[in-house]
Amino acid sequence: MSGAKQFDEAAAVLSAAHAFWEKGFAGTSLSDLEAATGLGRSSLYNAFGSKEALYERALKSYADTYARPILQALEQTDIRTGIGEFFSLAVQALLDASTPPGCLAAMACLETGGSEGPGAKFTAFQLKVIGSSLRAALDRGVASGQLANKTDTASLALTYTALLRGLASLHKGGQSAKELQAIVRVSVGMLPPAEKSRQKSA
Repeated sequence: MSGAKQFDEAAAVLSAAHAFWEKGFAGTSLSDLEAATGLGRSSLYNAFGSKEALYERALKSYADTYARPILQALEQTDIRTGIGEFFSLAVQALLDASTPPGCLAAMACLETGGSEGPGAKFTAFQLKVIGSSLRAALDRGVASGQLANKTDTASLALTYTALLRGLASLHKGGQSAKELQAIVRVSVGMLPPAEKSRQKSA
């Protein structure tokens, strides 16, 4: 068909995500993106408009491909199983030899912070999604009698969000798989047990 795109756009975006993942937004050159996607510079601009726009697409692709399955673990009925699987899947993703070390989302947080730079709005949104998903799971744990009534689910969700981002930094810094898996065990241990009376009535 005349004028049809001659490349797989989704695959190109994911390849760009891996390039940004390895070097960050600032460190990734247009030449790096050309090499990653197999597209020439003019094709990149025609397809995505700018490096910044491609970065935002890459962050969304990363979230859909890697973050979504991790968040789905929180839908488990048993809160301890859900939290354990949440962090276990995060560690498995970090240890995947087919991807760069660390985490693109964590790197984006460090690069953009609270600024209005490339990807900043999406990064802030994604942090809210993670935090709200964690809090919703913890609230369900309280409501079902699995966690103590006085559990500060807001603070615990924020702590887990920080721990998730910290895992990526530790991995990029050279922490071993065994050490990362130890953090998973500790994360589950942070969950406050329910009162005995609630456990009996549950």
